[in-house]
Order: sequence, then structure tokens, then C-alpha cells
Amino acid sequence: TQDELVVNMSTVTRGDLRNSALPAISIPAIQNYENVFALRVDGISMEDEKIIAGDSIFVQPFENGAFPSEGDLIVVKYLPLFLTTFNANWDFSDIADEDFAGPTLKYFYQKENNRYRLSMRKGFNDNPFTIETQYVKPIGEVVGMWRSF
Repeated sequence: TQDELVVNMSTVTRGDLRNSALPAISIPAIQNYENVFALRVDGISMEDEKIIAGDSIFVQPFENGAFPSEGDLIVVKYLPLFLTTFNANWDFSDIADEDFAGPTLKYFYQKENNRYRLSMRKGFNDNPFTIETQYVKPIGEVVGMWRSF
């Protein structure tokens, strides 16, 4: 069965659709949907994955220290690798939030040498939008997408 959700493009809440001026989207039930929020996609980096500018994505926040699994589609902030090269002695807890780039929408992969790859699923070696980093701040996992035509 499906739950009806009211989307105001920053949060998703259960609501009475008949009395709402907000756009209503019917999506499959999402476990613990009270914390799910919506974002509008901007940019071209995920077009090969059929995610295009203007799409709406539904994001389940990572909570209580949860971390993405290999291959999860996530919204994430990251520290550009060139910053860690020049500042090899940084402690993750010392890094200010404004030093992180993003948020960005990418698939998450762990690599050797304590690095992560944020990219598309295929063709990432030739993709100029692939990001390698040592520090990530995962925001949430994408649990749904909606596109208006």
C-alpha cells in the first residue's frame, strides 16, 4: 500500500491532502518517514544515472552515527582531497563544517587507504564528476525520487 505524503521541498510530512496548497506526491511507504525530507536536484553530474536537474529526491537522514553502505545513493558533504593533502595532520573533529563541499548526490564506495569514492555506478573512471576524498559527512540515503513532466 502507499502512503500519501505532502511535500514542501524541504520536509516531508503526513498530511491531509484535501486542505493543502502544497504539491502532493504518492510514493511507496517509507519506514520511519517522519524524518524523510525532499531536495530538488540541481546540476548534471548524475545524468548518466537518469537523475536530472529538477528531479525531487526523498532522503532518509543517517542518524545515531549510521554510515552509508557500499553502493548506497546518498546526499553527502565531503572535504576536497587537495585540502587533506596539504593538511595531513588534521583531525576530523577539528574540521569546520564550512570547509566541507556539497552537499552532493552520489553513489558511495569505500576504497583502500582510508579513501572514499563518490560517483556514478558505472564509468566512474572517465567521469569528471567522480570525487575521491578521505572525509565525508553523510547526510542521508536516497529512498525515492519523483520527476514531473
